[in-house]
Amino acid sequence: MEAVQKGLMLSNWNHVSNDEGACTDRILVSWNVKKCSLICVHKSQQWITCEVRRNGNPEPWRVTFVYGHNTPAERAPLWSYITGNSQSFSAAPWLVLGDFNAVIQQSDGHGGSIAWHNHHTEFGSCITNAELMQITYTGLRHTWHNGRENGAIQKKLDWTFGNTTLHTKWATTNTTFLPEVNPITVLP
Repeated sequence: MEAVQKGLMLSNWNHVSNDEGACTDRILVSWNVKKCSLICVHKSQQWITCEVRRNGNPEPWRVTFVYGHNTPAERAPLWSYITGNSQSFSAAPWLVLGDFNAVIQQSDGHGGSIAWHNHHTEFGSCITNAELMQITYTGLRHTWHNGRENGAIQKKLDWTFGNTTLHTKWATTNTTFLPEVNPITVLP
């Protein structure tokens, strides 16, 4: 991961990854120290949660960066983490974003199997139970595709959510899902 960080060649930027010593880096968070301070609160293979303070503004907010595992069973700890921390994170704005590797409803996909298995409800239940709301977005609806012309499958796997405090304090927050490796831009 150090090679990636150096390759970015960003001066005045710091980085944190979810490297746990076993080459399991899945998430890299970078921030400009001239604009904000960031403290890593918790990290695992599927998330990094940080407390952020904009320079000149002492009010903290939280952000959880997500890269969910591929299988429903492996994603279960992610759902538990989000619902388990939602109350303790409710006082400050909390942004939860990333590639969840899951859809909320059947219409979040196009092509492929139309079967709706029980495990598909876990993500939606997590978001509802954590009292998170999707942030308005523009750009790509389906953020993943299988790369095939015949038998194409597309799904919305990248999401941005905010708690009630975020939606109240930053009512105009919006997200743009861009093409090319699907970067996510969130503007409060």
